[in-house]
Amino acid sequence: MSMDKLKVGVVYGGKSGEHEVSLQTAFAVTNAFDYEKYELVPFYISKQGTWKKDLSCMRRSRRLKI
Repeated sequence: MSMDKLKVGVVYGGKSGEHEVSLQTAFAVTNAFDYEKYELVPFYISKQGTWKKDLSCMRRSRRLKI
């Protein structure tokens, strides 16, 4: 019998001066995440305040080494 995965939201980015730090933290969280137990639902907030439901913005960050 399989169990449904619990959905967990990760909100990252934002209009703050800590935008890049938030991207790095979200990257670390997604790498340590147990995908067998949980379904990750990422929510990116741009520097302008626009919300997007994806992880692609983390991959485009110049400071992250993916």
